[in-house]
Amino acid sequence: MSTGKPSNWQVCATCTHWAGPRQVSTFRERVEYDSERVRGECVGGGWNRTQRSPSASCSQWVKWMVLK
Repeated sequence: MSTGKPSNWQVCATCTHWAGPRQVSTFRERVEYDSERVRGECVGGGWNRTQRSPSASCSQWVKWMVLK
C-alpha cells in the first residue's frame, strides 16, 4: 500500500460503508491503499451502490470498526 489517510478523517477510505481495497496501519492510526485511482463500492451509505474514490465523502460517514 502506498498512500493513505489518517483514521480520523471523514472520507470513504475510513468509512465502514466503503468496500474498496484497503489495510489498516499497525497502530490503527491510518488507512492505507494503493493509489487515489482505487475505487470501491459504497454499500449502504450516502452513495449506495456507486463506485467512490478513497478521498470522497458524504453525510452518512460511519467510522470503520477496525479503526475504533
